[in-house]
Formats: sequence, C-alpha cells, structure tokens
Amino acid sequence: MINQYLYPINFKSIIHVYKELSKGRSILRLIHNFFLKNIIINAKTLDIGSKGYYSAYEFLKKDSNCDVVFLDNYYTDSNKNLIKMNIEEKLLIENNIYDTVILFNVIEHIENYKQLIAETNRILKNNGKLELFVPFLFRYHEDPKDYVRLTHHYLYKILERNNFKIELTLIGAGPFTVCMEIISKYLFFTVIKTIFFIAFTYLDRLIFIIKKNIFVHYLGIHCSCSKIK
Repeated sequence: MINQYLYPINFKSIIHVYKELSKGRSILRLIHNFFLKNIIINAKTLDIGSKGYYSAYEFLKKDSNCDVVFLDNYYTDSNKNLIKMNIEEKLLIENNIYDTVILFNVIEHIENYKQLIAETNRILKNNGKLELFVPFLFRYHEDPKDYVRLTHHYLYKILERNNFKIELTLIGAGPFTVCMEIISKYLFFTVIKTIFFIAFTYLDRLIFIIKKNIFVHYLGIHCSCSKIK
C-alpha cells in the first residue's frame, strides 16, 4: 500500500512548523516529526543509527512497556542503552528477539543497505514491526558519507523480498514542498519561512486537485512494516 501524507494546516500544525524551524530543523524533518505522532512503538525496541539523539523521540508514541536500546557504528556513550556495532556487517544479535526496529535516516549512509534490511527481519520476532524512513529529494549530507537515494518502488520491492508486509507513505509530497526544502536554508527569519511553508503547502494541495500524480516529487519515504511469519 502506498499513501501520501498531506501536512494539515491548522493552529496546532502551524505552531509546530514555527517551533521546528526556529530549532533549525529542515522542512523534511518537521513534516516527518509531525507524521510520527501517529506511530506507536512498544515492547523490546532496537533503534539502529540514531544514537538516541534524533528528534523523532519527541513525537513517537511509546507504550508503557517500551524498552529502547540504541545501536550505532561510530559512537560510544556512558548511556548503558547504547551499543557500538558495525551495521555494515551482519549484526551480532540473535534471531527473533525484538518486537520493534527503528531505522530512520540511516539507509542512505550504508553501502550494504540491502543486507541491513535483511538483518532487521532476522532479529525481529514474527509479526514484529519495522519503522523505516529514508530521504529522497533531499540535499547531500555526510554522516560520515551519503551514498544513495531509493525511490518508493525500489524500496517497496526490497522490503517485500525480505518478507515484510509494507505500508508506505510519501512524506513532503509536491513540487512546491520540495522547492521549499531547497530554499528554506536561504531564508533568514522563522516567520518568513513559516509563511512560505503555509503558502507552498496550499499550492501543492491545489496541484493535487488538478493533477493527481503524487508519485513524482516527494522529500522522503516512511515505511511501516510487519514481519510475515
């Protein structure tokens, strides 16, 4: 299933835009963060690649039984829940032990991304959840390298071949929203950025009424997947 997420324009969402932009966050990040308010994570959860510092955790809903462990290539920390492990190689983790795996803004930085997706399936329990996000029409950004952009069709096929049931959502869809991501770095005042964002969001909604091809311009892709038995 492929969906499009239309960013809502109301008082609450506009305040969110202003706050996120004032923190220096990108258009893609602020839209995805708002989208994450609908995502629930629970039980034994492994976050690969974020080191626990990603802003998503301000917005994800966590059940009371949620226990998150963070895994990353490059950093160690005094945080006992942070594990250092090479995610370019097979993970040194047993089969079928996690209820949820989170993989946000990581795939584009991994050469062996197909192997990493296969490994997430291996370590998930049957019916376990994978919440995955990748940028698409987004600037080059090193961490420490930036290797690849995957289209929604290609990402869907990779996940399907790895025995996942997939619900895929295009984040930041529309030519004006994509343009807003590009020009936002060159606008100096948060109020101005917010006004542009609202205007461009309405323009994209108008375009979707006239021409309903939503699969051409989008900033990123969120996949909510479940492991098939």
